Amino acid sequence: MGYSVKEWLKYDGHDKELPKLFYNMSATLKYIHSNDYYIRDFNISDININNEETLSPIEYKNIEKMETIEDKEKIPENIHTLALLQLAAYSKTLAYFNPTFAEQNFQEFELFIPEEDIPYLRGAIQRRSPVYYCDFVNARNQREIERLEKETGGVDSSIGGMSKSKSTAIGRAMTDKETERLYKNTFTDGQSGLTTFLILPLTMILLGVILSILTILFP
Repeated sequence: MGYSVKEWLKYDGHDKELPKLFYNMSATLKYIHSNDYYIRDFNISDININNEETLSPIEYKNIEKMETIEDKEKIPENIHTLALLQLAAYSKTLAYFNPTFAEQNFQEFELFIPEEDIPYLRGAIQRRSPVYYCDFVNARNQREIERLEKETGGVDSSIGGMSKSKSTAIGRAMTDKETERLYKNTFTDGQSGLTTFLILPLTMILLGVILSILTILFP
């Protein structure tokens, strides 16, 4: 049975699973953006966790197609908004969270944030760094794997097992196939609106050039 994010956050004892939830929310957001859609509204009542055990796949209900170049600006806006939501969840201030106050007084929230996530949230919220949380976690885990390999002088079976465990501890609960199945009806056209928006003018220009050449060669 699935829950909305709002319902899930009401239960006590989920603090340790928050990084995993937001990893999956971020990975799904990245997938949606890759199909040239964006999240119109991050109302947590309209974001579902379809499997409580894996905290995935994540279902965003308020999504819209990016139709113009300007709509690309929605991508960093979405990343920033999700980071604010993550901060509000960590600090348990969802009911009265003030984004402007959080941006201007980020240090007041650091006590509530897992230490390893402070750099990411500071950058995403205060500097509006357009980096997905899932990419940050993956890069951090990769650095840790490389550090362990250097300390041990190479890769052996024990380090391989440790590396694999660490790299999958937060993410990887969300499978691409589950997410693709969830959104396949939304992305049925096989071609994004923005892609169409870009391709059509280029096609017209190319046809114009071809016609001009034909006119010169065959007056």
